Amino acid sequence: MTSTLARTNRAGSDPSLGRGTVAEIARRAGVSRLTVYNHFPDEYQLFAACGDHWLALNSPPHPSAALAIEDPAERLRAVLQPFYCWYLRIAVAALSV
Repeated sequence: MTSTLARTNRAGSDPSLGRGTVAEIARRAGVSRLTVYNHFPDEYQLFAACGDHWLALNSPPHPSAALAIEDPAERLRAVLQPFYCWYLRIAVAALSV
């Protein structure tokens, strides 16, 4: 299922598929439509799984280490800088789709 999800996620990242069909997503993923439906009974589950998969591959930074910093300004900088870098990386990736 993971490989099907990865292929489906890649195929689903194409902006031309915004109004596409499951058949078109399956074709671009290199699997049958039945395979997609066997793993994802409806579009809601398909898109939720793609979102979960994407987030697992692009998880935001965790601020726990920065929270131990005593100085509030340094703590804020230590929390925000990784988030700004993450958002920038995500924005650049979104522009390349």
